[in-house]
Amino acid sequence: MPLLAIALIQGHTLYVEFTRPPPPWPPPERIQFPAHHRWAKKALAKFAALPPPGRTALRAGIERTLQPVPQWLAALDRRPVAVLCVGENHEPYLRRFLADRLFATLKADVLLIEATAREAARIHRRVESGDDPVMLLGADMARLLRSALAANPALEIDGIEERPEQRSARRGGEHGSREGSIETNFRARYRPGRRHVVLYGAFHCSHRGGWLFQRLRRQPPPGAPAGSLLNLRVAWEHLEPPFEAFTYFLDEIGFPPGDFVIADPEALPAEIADWFPFLSANELRAFGAVAVFRFHSPSTVLRRPSHQPGYRGGERSE
Repeated sequence: MPLLAIALIQGHTLYVEFTRPPPPWPPPERIQFPAHHRWAKKALAKFAALPPPGRTALRAGIERTLQPVPQWLAALDRRPVAVLCVGENHEPYLRRFLADRLFATLKADVLLIEATAREAARIHRRVESGDDPVMLLGADMARLLRSALAANPALEIDGIEERPEQRSARRGGEHGSREGSIETNFRARYRPGRRHVVLYGAFHCSHRGGWLFQRLRRQPPPGAPAGSLLNLRVAWEHLEPPFEAFTYFLDEIGFPPGDFVIADPEALPAEIADWFPFLSANELRAFGAVAVFRFHSPSTVLRRPSHQPGYRGGERSE
């Protein structure tokens, strides 16, 4: 293929990527994965079969582990946090939720994204110049970075993704891995006494499987206080079938439909792991906390209900 044709194709691809419009607000249907809805129905049937004291105890056990996102963030601010690894899907709706409901108040000194340092600098410049959208891995970053910068005016934004020369070196030498390169780049960028937020694909922030966060937890960065490395899985209720099934279950047993954080997944009642095996195996067992953002249209207002003891998430108000 002539070089001019290749250049035109690449130029068109970049144009589409950088000028893609932001997504509309997510569809409101409660069941968007009908093939997987049976898990919610089975769980509800098992819940209904429990004697009243058992239902009360199960609800209380779930309530103890759930916190509204603002409450969880406020508690986080009171802790020494050297590293918060935020595991995302590269998905437009989730990035929008993260921009508006997490990064708008999350305190950080350094934000490390899934891009090389050169790419991160280019993204940062485009955001500061007012470009919109600014795409990274198929989803807009402009709204999220502007929220983060508004909450943290001195925020440093950098990238720790494997560089081309690192990839070439490990392939030529037939040793190492992409994850090893990311870890190396993180450690080179780490500064003791500062709060580092890492925004990466969810697996990288898992504390299993040899991913970045597990590597950091095994060998903490120099000067990181004990317990100051945290990993947070972020999702919205229809991101994947297991999240939808679980939030549907919570709605049906009477929990208010607001954003929530499972602050300690290991403390959830044992029935949850039994009734929602995919959620438990792939998400709850792999992260120290799990945040789920709930749909509401831009015209609705979230408020706290006054009638629920324990968990008091936002409630949809028409």
